[in-house]
Amino acid sequence: MCLAATGKSPRPKSLTVAMGERILRLRKRWQWSQGELAGRLGVTRERVGNWERGENAPPVEALVALGEVLRVSVDELLHGKRRGRWLKEDELERLSGLLAEGSELLGSMVRRKEK
Repeated sequence: MCLAATGKSPRPKSLTVAMGERILRLRKRWQWSQGELAGRLGVTRERVGNWERGENAPPVEALVALGEVLRVSVDELLHGKRRGRWLKEDELERLSGLLAEGSELLGSMVRRKEK
């Protein structure tokens, strides 16, 4: 029997519910309301609520946008698996400064060698 004929979702309920719990946890980590997250994604607050309750799963386009907005991989949204982490703003600034210093140092070493 076709899943569409039974009215059942092709996704296992546990995956949809678990993903909703992850979306909720990540949204709260950013201290955003459902409306704030929805605004960043260009969807309705109701849609975000449906995802968080596991009533349905976000479409692929929304998963990609969720990952970008919440700063996690799609893999982490789907399965809870984390591969590394996103850098915080202060870490990005510090890294940028270190890279600039390293580049300057290498440039000066190359100039000395050329003389």
